[in-house]
Order: sequence, then C-alpha cells, then structure tokens
Amino acid sequence: MLWGKMIGIKFFAVLGALCLVVIIVLSKKLINWKKRTEKKNIRLMQLYLELKFLYKNLADSATITSSAVFCQTLISSIKEYYNLEEVIIIDSVKMNLQTNSMNVLKKMTCNFLQKHEKEISQRIKNKQYLTKYLEISKKKYLLYIFELASNVGCDGFIVCVENYPTLLSKNELLGLENNINLLKTRLASDD
Repeated sequence: MLWGKMIGIKFFAVLGALCLVVIIVLSKKLINWKKRTEKKNIRLMQLYLELKFLYKNLADSATITSSAVFCQTLISSIKEYYNLEEVIIIDSVKMNLQTNSMNVLKKMTCNFLQKHEKEISQRIKNKQYLTKYLEISKKKYLLYIFELASNVGCDGFIVCVENYPTLLSKNELLGLENNINLLKTRLASDD
C-alpha cells in the first residue's frame, strides 16, 4: 500500500512538471505572437499615415491652382512631415550659384552636387533616387537625390537633406518618393 502511494505521488509530480513546462512554452509563444502583432500594427499605422499624407497633398494639388503656391506648400509640408533639414530644388547643376542668398547647408549641398555631377547622373539613371552622405562641420547629413525631370536631358535635381542617421522607414521613403514625384509633376506644369 505504501508502494502504491509512492507511485501515485511520483505520477502527480511528473504530471505537474509536465503541465508547468506546457504553460511556460505556451506563454512564450503567446508573448512572441503579441510582439509580432504589435510590430505589424505599427507598420500598418505608419502606412495609413503615409497614405493619408499623400492623399492630402493630392487633394491640395487639385484645389490649389497656382503651381508656385502649391509647390511651396508641398515643400514645407514634406520638410515638416519627414523631419528634413532642407528640400533643395536645383534647376541646373551648371548654373552659377548665388551664394549670398543661400545658407551653408544649401551651399555645401550644391557644391557637392557640382563636384559629383557625372557620377550622380550615371548612377541615378537606373534608380528612382540616390542616397549620398555629406559631412559639414563634423555633422553628417543624408542626401536623397531625385532627378528633376527624367529622360529630357535636364541636369537638375531635387535634394532632400536629412540628419544622419536616418529615421525614415521603408514605407516613409516610398511615401517621400511619391510626394517628390507629385512635386516634380507640378513643377513641370504651367499655371
């Protein structure tokens, strides 16, 4: 009889340990699932906000009749939304720079583009935009360089300047590209 009680106690101890292991494994799986779900929800929310920003700009494009006013509004909203230091539109890299009216960041960016014009022109042909790094007074910047007009022999660029390291996600870079394309379209249109 004592022998039967010992087997019963061992059986319940093993059963209890097994239940504990199952609970721990299920808890870990539940925590991992929750983390993955939260990450996916954050990505979906970011995508929603990107689309909302793009739709707002498309609506503004339809309602603001003056291209100059729309472009200034769009540039300001792009700078604010993506937390950019500057958005620079350069009609031609070969133009003489009027350095009196430019701040240091614009002047150094234009100088960088002039020095690397051939390399940038060749590398940007196969891409939507090109990413370059620039250092000014020991401060690093990330340049997103877009062609002003594709396939028309234009050597102008639209340059978005961001502090390094980048804070933009993949979806935000795609949204920035779409908004820059909207800007290029309105720059090319007449009032």
